[in-house]
Amino acid sequence: NYGYCMCAKCLKMNGGLKYDEHGHVCFSNLIYGFYNKVAEQLVKTHPGKLIGGYAYQCGTYDPPEFPIHPNVVVCRTLDLSPYHFDPEYREKMTAYMKKWSAVGKKFTFHVWHNGMGFLFPRLELRSTKTFLKFGYEIGAIGYHGEENANFGLEGPKSWISSRLLWDTDADVDALLQEFCENFYGKAAEPMRRYYDTLENAWNAQPPQNPPLNYIFRPQMNRVITPGVVHDCRRALAEALARAEDDTVRKRIDLASKAFRVTEYYSARFMIWDSIRDNTPRTPKAFAELVSNLNRMQYTVQALENY
Repeated sequence: NYGYCMCAKCLKMNGGLKYDEHGHVCFSNLIYGFYNKVAEQLVKTHPGKLIGGYAYQCGTYDPPEFPIHPNVVVCRTLDLSPYHFDPEYREKMTAYMKKWSAVGKKFTFHVWHNGMGFLFPRLELRSTKTFLKFGYEIGAIGYHGEENANFGLEGPKSWISSRLLWDTDADVDALLQEFCENFYGKAAEPMRRYYDTLENAWNAQPPQNPPLNYIFRPQMNRVITPGVVHDCRRALAEALARAEDDTVRKRIDLASKAFRVTEYYSARFMIWDSIRDNTPRTPKAFAELVSNLNRMQYTVQALENY
């Protein structure tokens, strides 16, 4: 982690004081030089065994300036969430991965694919496929995801990701359809619409600066707009009406309850944008402000009660 020794010997082993493209101190030469020496000894004492280390922003973001031993597995941490809608991010990330694959023959991914604790759905099905297919083509051999599934908002995400890990050419649309038919029965069509609406909203958002990532940020109200809320709520209501038994009704109810939190937060952000408008207050504008303050109070209390 952060806090590397800066003594003359350590700096010499690192080839001097290095910095990565983000301005963080980089000790990849020292760390991977050490890993290489360990791997050379393990070949003699434990043939076929592998060792691993992270490529991370706190000291090992950039690759070392020499080849990595074939028995060293590099685990690269990254966030997939902007991969589909932000071409600049995608270009930088693919260039970064190619840079590592040029010096290390074995690597895996540690992906922030989180769901639990997130107040807005982050359904990245097609971009997950695009990324995993690219990773496999340049030599990735493994995957570790911080999945923490938030089933109410992102039901099929972890399951589809697991299927893509077995076959990066799998059809995401077909997998999503299979999930909905098997899980929701006669309610499959409106639930498919619900998930499609959420994914399309995520992939249609404009790139942000700083980029949206797995961390919750207020800009999410630009993703889950009132129109998206309306379409999702309509699909959930239709799905509930089509459900043929209690098991399916409970599954749809779980999604509905989880999405209610998203609705409340989306409303809060929209109201907040109106309240912080600093234009001169006409009598009509002042009345709108009072109305919005009342709406904000209701939404805050509703969230607390929920």
